[in-house]
This record gives sequence, C-alpha cells and structure tokens, in this order.
Amino acid sequence: FFVFYTIIIYYLISSIKYNWFFIDFENYAPYMNMDILNPQENDGIGLIIEPGYTWNEMRENVMNSCLKKKFHIILDGDHKTDEVYRKILDLLNSELNLDEITSLFVIVGTLYFIEATPLNMEWRTQLLQKTFNYTDTLSPMHLHLATKRLWTSLKKKETDVFNILELCNQMVIISETARAISICLMWTILSEITETPSEMYCFRQFMKLLEMLNNIENETLQEEENTKIVYILVRVLSYLINVILCDAQNEDIIKAGYRMYFKYTSSFLKQLLNWCENFKKTIDSCPKPKQIQTDWDLRMMITEHISFNIINVLQDRIEQMSAPDYT
Repeated sequence: FFVFYTIIIYYLISSIKYNWFFIDFENYAPYMNMDILNPQENDGIGLIIEPGYTWNEMRENVMNSCLKKKFHIILDGDHKTDEVYRKILDLLNSELNLDEITSLFVIVGTLYFIEATPLNMEWRTQLLQKTFNYTDTLSPMHLHLATKRLWTSLKKKETDVFNILELCNQMVIISETARAISICLMWTILSEITETPSEMYCFRQFMKLLEMLNNIENETLQEEENTKIVYILVRVLSYLINVILCDAQNEDIIKAGYRMYFKYTSSFLKQLLNWCENFKKTIDSCPKPKQIQTDWDLRMMITEHISFNIINVLQDRIEQMSAPDYT
C-alpha cells in the first residue's frame, strides 16, 4: 500500500504540480491512511501493523466507563456486533452528558477495529462519524477529557498506537470537534516519543514543535530496533504539518480561541524544514539491517514519506509565504 501511495504522490507532483498546502483532506485521507486490513507482502509494512482490538479489550473499556450498566450485552459475554451497534445508535438518539459521550467515543473507537474486514468497514465508518458528530463543542475541558480518555483506554500496549493513528486519520474529516481531538491525540503521541511532559491532553503550540523534536538523539533514530518508533514519528510529524498548515480548514478551531496553537512564521518553517532534511539524511545514512530485508525496505519508504509528505509540504508553504501579494 505504501508503495502504491508513493507512486500516486510522485505522479501528482511530477505531472500536475499538485499544491500540497491546499490539500483537501476528504480526498487526501484515503492515501494518508495506513491500510490496516490489506498489508502487502514483503513491503515492510507487516513489521509495524498490529491491527484491531478484541472483545475482551472492549469489555474492559466498558467496565471502566460510566456506561457499563447500559452495555450488559458486552459484559455478559454476548458478542453480537449488530446488537452492540443498535445499542450505540439508541444512545446517540438520547441525551448524553460529557462523561457519557466521551466514554462512547472510546467504545465506538474500539468497536471500529473489532473483527474488521474490507467488507464490513462501511457501517463502522458511518458509526464513527455519527458518534463524533454528536457534539460540536471545542471547549478545552471537552478536548482534554476526550483526548485523555481515548489515549488511556485505547493504548493499553505499544502496538495500539497504530490503531490510534488510523483512528485519527478518520476523525480529521468528520467534524471540527473530531478534528481537534485527533490533533490533540497526535500531540500526545509526539509528547511520549520525545518525553515531553504535559499536564493537559490538548493542543501544543506549533512553534514549540522544534523544541520537542530536538529532544530526540540521532543515535535513537539510527538504531535498527527503533524502526517502528521512527515510522510512528514520521506519521505524526506528517500529520501535524499537513493538518496545521491547512489554515482554511482550521478556521473554526482558531476562532474558538486556539489561534496561538496554530501560529507559525516563515522563519520557523525554514528551521523545521532544516530539521526534517537532516532527519531524512540520518535515516538515509543508517547501515543496512543485519537481519531482514523488509526492515530496510521500510526505512526506504520512510525516507520517501519524509520527502513527499513533509519536506515538499514545508517547501511549498515557505514559497507561498515569500511570494508577493498582488491582490
């Protein structure tokens, strides 16, 4: 999938000079997403995909929520997906408070991955959209609680990060609230990678990004056993840069009082571009892995991803900001 994705991007850039700054995420999202259901053989992606959750994990999330009395069909061991689906729809048609709707975010986010196949993804996506469209608030407390609850409930083990990455790629095109929560989740992942402490699960100032990235040592990026971490870092960095630089799609969030978190200057973008170019050089200079070819293939795809989805995007935005305005 990643190889196919890279070919598509290369074609767009070389043949029609696609403007990455004005990305339409509804069209871009299918290419941005990692296809957790159809990994290609021998492309390195199999090393990083750990898709899905189990009914036992769903039961645990329900038990730890305020909705446990309303989901006895799960707690009693009756795992009929259609009944769980109908129960969620009933709840979405009722009055839910902040505690209940954020708990439902977790339940639906878990269900999205349980026994998922290409043939049953449509209703899962629709349910995800309906759930995150329940509320349109952008209050700091709502974003904090929703992000914290999703992170602490959906990330029980290290490989769960890949599920959260996929979930965020769906959320970013659902609504402003879902988009905001997905951005907060990405900052949370980056905070963990860079060991940057935070008391709130919320936005970070975009211009603080370099400070966080500078906490990562080059040796860490080069070590063979950290290939998965490097991949996650690239996914998160690409996500934040593409989403935050799409100014027009963040208007409602900015107007809600979060302008300072989306501010950036041409000077800052140039510094960030320099870091990303050095980052790519660091990955390129890694010695070939001793054990498996697929690990090497994955690192090569990571560098291509950095080039097309990070460096090119930054270069385009810097060029646009420096161009004279004749209007």
